[in-house]
Order: sequence, then C-alpha cells, then structure tokens
Amino acid sequence: MAKSSSGMTGVASDGDNVSADCGSCRQMTTWVYREKKSMFGLKTSRDWTCTRCGTSQEVKPAAE
Repeated sequence: MAKSSSGMTGVASDGDNVSADCGSCRQMTTWVYREKKSMFGLKTSRDWTCTRCGTSQEVKPAAE
C-alpha cells in the first residue's frame, strides 16, 4: 500500500499531518488523520482531529 507524502495523493494514512486553520479554536494548527476500528473490526471510523482543541471532521482540512 502506498503511503501518502505531503498531500501528493488523495488517500491519507493513519498518522498523516496537515497544517490548517481550525474553525473552533480559530488558529492555524496541526491536524492528524486517525483510523479507528471497532472492537470486532467490523467498522472503521476515519477523521481528521485538531491537535489544539480536539475538534474532528471527516473531510481533510484545507492546508494553507
């Protein structure tokens, strides 16, 4: 599986980072992509999380 490097591909890997503005804390912060599997591995949740305030969203934040 190819690993995403600096946004060159449209697919993100667990642990990828991007710097973007956060609408909640209203500052430029680092966002981290996380993939979490359910206990039985049937469902996977994917989201981007702001490292400053913890806000999460499904779509990749727009990098500045």
